[in-house]
Amino acid sequence: MANRLTTQKGGQHGLWISPPGQDVFTTANPDLLFTSDWAVLGVTDEGIHTVNWNTSGSSGSYDQSVYFARPFTSAPATQMALVVDGATRAMASGGTIFIRRNARHQIGGSYGSVAFYELRTIVYANRIRFLGEWSRNLSSYRIPDLTIAWKAFSYNF
Repeated sequence: MANRLTTQKGGQHGLWISPPGQDVFTTANPDLLFTSDWAVLGVTDEGIHTVNWNTSGSSGSYDQSVYFARPFTSAPATQMALVVDGATRAMASGGTIFIRRNARHQIGGSYGSVAFYELRTIVYANRIRFLGEWSRNLSSYRIPDLTIAWKAFSYNF
């Protein structure tokens, strides 16, 4: 079994973590999953994904994936942000963003639900999967497109 983690290497103190099956003492620093020699998290992949709901009818779903340029050995650390009108409105770290919205509209003297939508993500070793569902009671209500900015980091334990 390979040595995967150490706090001393070459006379230095710190933290080094190697990928599964590789020895932390013989793996070069750029190939390590983590080394305290790195000053910051290394962004290995980033992008923007726009959820364009197909809103014909009264309900539907969304299922699309964005693939990383290079697969990881396990799901990487990620950061995701919902972008609205060019500004970040919500952020999530650790691989999941969950957005749920129940739109209500006044009809007569009371408020009724006219639409509902939700989006969630699942991060795998090779991709981010965007899953969503929507429904509406008022056909004129437009389910808004969602723009998600995402980053995957090299620190992958």
